[in-house]
Formats: sequence, structure tokens, C-alpha cells
Amino acid sequence: MRHAFAPSATALLALLLAACTGKSAPETVLLDAAGSAHEGMLGWQSVTDETVRLATTGTVDVDVQVFAGDVTVVWKPTLRHTEVTVRRTGSHGWFRESESMESLGEIRYTVTLEQAEGRDRAVVRAGTDHVEPHFQAVDVEIAVPDLGAVRILTDRGNVWVEGNRGAAEVKSSHGKIRLMTPWKIDTSVSLVTSDGDIDLRLRGESTGAVDAATVGGQVKTRIKYGKWVATHGENDADSLRATMNDGTNPITLRTSNADVMLSVLPNPVSQNPAPAIW
Repeated sequence: MRHAFAPSATALLALLLAACTGKSAPETVLLDAAGSAHEGMLGWQSVTDETVRLATTGTVDVDVQVFAGDVTVVWKPTLRHTEVTVRRTGSHGWFRESESMESLGEIRYTVTLEQAEGRDRAVVRAGTDHVEPHFQAVDVEIAVPDLGAVRILTDRGNVWVEGNRGAAEVKSSHGKIRLMTPWKIDTSVSLVTSDGDIDLRLRGESTGAVDAATVGGQVKTRIKYGKWVATHGENDADSLRATMNDGTNPITLRTSNADVMLSVLPNPVSQNPAPAIW
């Protein structure tokens, strides 16, 4: 199943998209209103397209590649199907608001339901034909009833992953990364960014060979459960090599001008910022 978008054509969108859902929580409404006001003062323009519902079954992998923007992927077991919401933004600035709005039509993206390795995969791709792509971004929000492996590639964006059961590959720049899951992780995890903190939260039963480093920041750990061995001779304030429960699956964490936090907690999925760095 493939959904291809020419977002400037409202009528076409109405035909292509399955349905839309609004954010009903009062807190979310207030935050969205504050964000819109802030964008308006900066001369930004944005459009949130209708939510796409993909008829997924079982565990769903997620694969997102966008040229720039925030990406949020969360496990939401109350859903029947996978939901994908895309927000297009132009940030040309003061006195260029009309250019920002017109540029949104040059952002193109697809939402596809594919089959890979015997299970469903939700795939999102986004690019732009605009001559000033640095003034544009695509924010993607995906909610999955049962989240498997995750692959996210973006630029100039924060990434939030919550509740994955499988491997994770996340690459960004100028953005923070948080990944937290209540499931045991014994597969590869790679979180790489620049100018943004990394916050990884795992259960105590998880395994891994940890290789964490930052330039211009610190590597911090909060280990409450499991077997943890960190005896490498080059371990210091900005780099760490360790094993968790004798694991060999690679856990690679890299950033610059920011910190890395690895936490092994009884409740890794938490909205409370402490002890996280985000």
C-alpha cells in the first residue's frame, strides 16, 4: 500500500488519505497553540496533513528517511492500526511568510505499507525540490500498536522512540535523541547525532556491548539493574566501553557538544525528565 502526496492539492489529499485524528488532550492543545504563536512571531508557516492509517497487523517495523525535521515513533497498544501524521514547515523568516507558505507545496513525501522479513513495515520518505531546503522541515509522528525495529534518518531534528521491541538505528544532526523501551533489548542499537543529547533507557534484562562517546560533553550512566562491567582502560568522562549482562550485541552512542546518558531502570518508559538529560 503506497500513499504519494502532492501536499498543495487539498482535494487530492482528501482522496489519498484514509482518515484523520485530532489531538484531544488539553495539554497538547495548549502546547500546540504556544508553538504556533512562536512560529508566527518568527515568520514561519506550517501545515499538518491528515493522518494516514495503515492497516497493519502484528509487530510493525518502522523506516523513516526525511531530509530534515523531528521524528516521533511510539508504541500505542490501544490502536488497531498504525497512524502516520506529517507536518510540513517553512521557516524563511520575517517578511518572507508568503514564500514559506508557497514552499510547502515543494515538499514531497510518501507513506508506504510494505512487507519485509515476514512482517509489516511502515515506510516514510520525504524530500524537497525547494532551492532553499535549509528553510524547510518535515516532522513525522508515527503511532504503532506493536512496535518492532526502528530505522530513522533525519537532519536538523529531534528523535523520540518509545516502546520498540527490536533493533534501532537513528541518525540525526543538530538534534536530540531519546530511545526508551519497556522490552528486553538484545539486538543492535545505534544512536548518532551532533549538537544534541542522547538519552537511552533500557530494562535490566537487556544485553549489549556498549560503546559511547562524545566530543565536548560527558557520558553519564545510571545503572540500577543487571550485570554491568566497565573496566576498559580508556574509559573517561567523555567515552565509555562496557558490557551489559555479558552481551555482544552492539550499542553505539555518538554525539558532539552534548551529553550521552545511558540508564538501566525499573521503568524505562517515563515522561519524567529526571534523570534524563532531555
